[in-house]
Amino acid sequence: MIASLSGAVGGFLLGNRYCIPGMIGGFIGAIGAVLLGTYPLYHWDSIYTLFLLFLTLVGSIPGILIFALLRFLQDLILGD
Repeated sequence: MIASLSGAVGGFLLGNRYCIPGMIGGFIGAIGAVLLGTYPLYHWDSIYTLFLLFLTLVGSIPGILIFALLRFLQDLILGD
């Protein structure tokens, strides 16, 4: 819950003029990163830190794609 809210706030603040797509993409990206990052911690006894970092980056890809799609739609609708 905290990660998803912080992802939404971070996306809102870093999105510049794309604050709403940034907020939605940050929310989804944070949830994906937390879910995919914590999954192996429950099932394995030990894990490499670099592998865990890679998993969290892969988990945030849906949020990045949603941000890109919403940014494209915003430019298409507003004509910027």
